[in-house]
Amino acid sequence: MKSGQVYEFGDFRVDAANHLLLRDGGEVPLKPKVFDALLLLIENRGRVLEKDELMDSLWTDLIVEESNLTQTIYELRKALGETARKTRYIENLPKRGYRFVGEVRKIAARSVGVEPGRDAPIESIAVLPFKPLLPDQRDEFLELGIADTLITALSEIGSIIVRPTGAVRKYLEPSQEPLAAGRELKVDAVVEGSVQKFGNRLRVNARLLSVSDGTTLWAGKLDEKLTNIFALQDSIAEKVAAALSLELTGERRLRLTKRHTDNPDVHQLFLKCRYYWHRWTPESWHKSIEHGSEAIALDPFHAPSYSWMGASYCTLGIFGLLPPAEAFAKAKALVEKALSLDPELSEGYEVLGAIKLFYEWDWQWVGQTLQRAIELNPSNAHARDLYALYLTAIGHNDAAVSEVKLALKVDPLSLLINTDVGFILYYARRYPEAAEQLQKTLELDPYFAHARFALGYVRLQQARFDDAVAEITKAVEFSRREAATSPELGYACAVSGGRAQARKILAEIGHRANATYVDPYHVALVYIGLNDKDRAFEWLRRALKNRSRELIYLKSNPVSDPIRSDPRFVDLLRRIGVA
Repeated sequence: MKSGQVYEFGDFRVDAANHLLLRDGGEVPLKPKVFDALLLLIENRGRVLEKDELMDSLWTDLIVEESNLTQTIYELRKALGETARKTRYIENLPKRGYRFVGEVRKIAARSVGVEPGRDAPIESIAVLPFKPLLPDQRDEFLELGIADTLITALSEIGSIIVRPTGAVRKYLEPSQEPLAAGRELKVDAVVEGSVQKFGNRLRVNARLLSVSDGTTLWAGKLDEKLTNIFALQDSIAEKVAAALSLELTGERRLRLTKRHTDNPDVHQLFLKCRYYWHRWTPESWHKSIEHGSEAIALDPFHAPSYSWMGASYCTLGIFGLLPPAEAFAKAKALVEKALSLDPELSEGYEVLGAIKLFYEWDWQWVGQTLQRAIELNPSNAHARDLYALYLTAIGHNDAAVSEVKLALKVDPLSLLINTDVGFILYYARRYPEAAEQLQKTLELDPYFAHARFALGYVRLQQARFDDAVAEITKAVEFSRREAATSPELGYACAVSGGRAQARKILAEIGHRANATYVDPYHVALVYIGLNDKDRAFEWLRRALKNRSRELIYLKSNPVSDPIRSDPRFVDLLRRIGVA
């Protein structure tokens, strides 16, 4: 871990690592070049710095006029509360240069992420939804939205693990105790606060707490106009970063306060777009698209709205809720627009990677695309999860297990990632571990259908047929689907000896296909369970034509074992690109 020197003079403190000038605990705004001039003068205190030396040091690659230096010193003096005639810290030597004459105290440097007086570094943090100060002023989008913006900003610094928005959504209730939430989220520190609207102004009280002992590492109160919520959020993010002693280079500081719009209405619509994606239901994905569309109607250059709309279409395509050709075409057009507007948008590369993985089968680029998403935001747990699924698809099962566990470390309470850990262990044929993991997932939420489907498949491989059918029946119920048309239940019945029931489900799926899109892989799945290879390959070929997403797992999926030795299976893997 790196450290940065801290200096004190008068009422001021200079945090060199984080480029901060503080007075009585509050930040004194300085332009980067003005701060650099202050630091240069302090580090050479007592010595006259010639004008040429100052200009060469401050503008290394540029030739500037002396007036640039004069203006910089003027702004610095103004920030320190002095003038050329009334100096306390910066002495002007006519025709020569400047000298720092204030008494400077050099205090112990702080390691990045280490709280003073503590041995253990703060390596992980959760930003909880802010609470309404007055119960009748509840605004969930605002409360979660402030947290969401801070999460995005702090994640992009890259030197600390930040729990994603999906992990903190469950803590929206005002009665939530922040330290208990921090322990459950397995983080070292939490940001929590309250928000109050009065007239056209917004007041936010925020605190950074150490989870281990409840110590307040930073606390602040900020007032802003509702139309200037961005400045408020930027200020909180910078102060939290400073309290954690995160080293902010010029690039990191820029990313911390990066904005994609100055329009608060666009920002509010975008927060709704992202909020509904995290609800993880077909209805909420359509709502996400609706709010994203409204956002870009107001601001056609708002890259994140394009990206999250793309994520919703992508998810609808992945789960077969829209025909893949339609869903993924829309998703790709949106995400390419997002990346053209912001080439450093981690979520954009995440969605593009999902498209390449689940639909385009672009094995040459999918890994690199997802790695780029992770590089831009190491706290992007979904990108890590997708990268693990990519490794599973190409048959690197042990590496996939290691990668998905990294995703789980970033977001340990994610139901989706916890379930994918179980699925990937299942694909690796580590059935006892998979069952144990999925049971832990269901302890988090016994109604999470995706995990119950996965556990049902594991039980089938363990020949625990009654348990398997029971789990999949519950999964169908919890996902609000019809048991009569469930391909997963049809497959389980077929493998368990209920062939008549399986064929009945096949017939119902056929009737349903007359009215809506049915993924051909779902039909093939039941035929595999019935050991009807010819019909299975007939539907697998249709699934290939439709680029059904489940086909990418054929190489590793135990479901494929009964048809694995058939030459048609090898040809199928070749055409998918994973042979």
